[in-house]
Amino acid sequence: GQLCWSNESLVEYVVNQVITMLKNQPDASVVSVSQNDNFDYCNSTAEQAIYKEEGGVGIGPILRAVNKVALAIKDKYPNVKVDTLAYQWTRGTPLITKPLDNVVIRLCSIECDFGSKLSDPSNAKFQKDIVDWSKISDRTWIWNYVTDFANYVMPWPDWYNIDPNTKFYYKHSGKGVFQESSYQSYGGDMAPLKGYLMAKTLFNPDLDGQAIIDEFLLGYYGPAAEQFQQYLNLWSNQVKDTNMYLGESVPYTSKYLSPRAIVESGNLLKEAESLVRGAKDDVRLLHVQEGSLSTLYVALLRWKNIQMYANENPNIPWPFEKTLELTFDKFYTIYNATDVTHLSESGNDIEWLKKELNLG
Repeated sequence: GQLCWSNESLVEYVVNQVITMLKNQPDASVVSVSQNDNFDYCNSTAEQAIYKEEGGVGIGPILRAVNKVALAIKDKYPNVKVDTLAYQWTRGTPLITKPLDNVVIRLCSIECDFGSKLSDPSNAKFQKDIVDWSKISDRTWIWNYVTDFANYVMPWPDWYNIDPNTKFYYKHSGKGVFQESSYQSYGGDMAPLKGYLMAKTLFNPDLDGQAIIDEFLLGYYGPAAEQFQQYLNLWSNQVKDTNMYLGESVPYTSKYLSPRAIVESGNLLKEAESLVRGAKDDVRLLHVQEGSLSTLYVALLRWKNIQMYANENPNIPWPFEKTLELTFDKFYTIYNATDVTHLSESGNDIEWLKKELNLG
């Protein structure tokens, strides 16, 4: 559940805990005092009264408590900021209470459509929240998501939105951005590209996002850069064409992951592998194979669908191995070679995949 933040004895306890932590960590610059990760907010009479005073938003009691913590440490720890999440039910701006100068509001985008820019109507609510907070605070941070947590290794095309969204954050008092990806493991879809793009745009939001992508693709994939550019376009267009709301945990059966697109993606990656093999470039060969994990993953899990598509379209080249077993063996080899350990946040791994495919 959640704490009842209107309880003065609780706030006093939290203040003392924060002071103890800061004594033990004198180099700390941020301390987080936040809600728990659920919707079970306190509904006591005192809490309800504050919700009402603050215009019906959930952050009212928490922000008042956080301000008290921030005030208590301000003089002794002038360089420390108190960070608090504005997350799901606490993201709306309060009517009365404003964050103190040493309080940081961290806005979380968890329910956004990551396949679209913040300017898209599907993201209107989060965009409004960012703008509203920028009017009452000049120090907001963003907690963003850049992977599919249910399927780390799956095409999840947000790459064309990272740059414009980062620019939007900076424009509206965003002083920091945390991008949460497949944090337990290598192997996330286009993770090296996303890491490069995020680092560049966070360092200098005035840079051109497509130019950064072009630079990365050429350097990382060499002669196969064009095939990976087509890969990016293919999956990005799939999301648009199917009107897919790309949440942070969509299933591998999602409509944008069509058999046609899976086969087309497979052929692009097969061509990419052929090009780097022809160039005798072992380093980039591993890069290409790493990039192929996402397509192999959905091909394995949608094997019957793509076989049916192939039978109905015999003129389209088949990009995978002849059998499910051989395709899994290829996936398994790359999985090990690239140090992947997790296929999802919940802990799905290669053994889980074998069971899903009934391979024993």
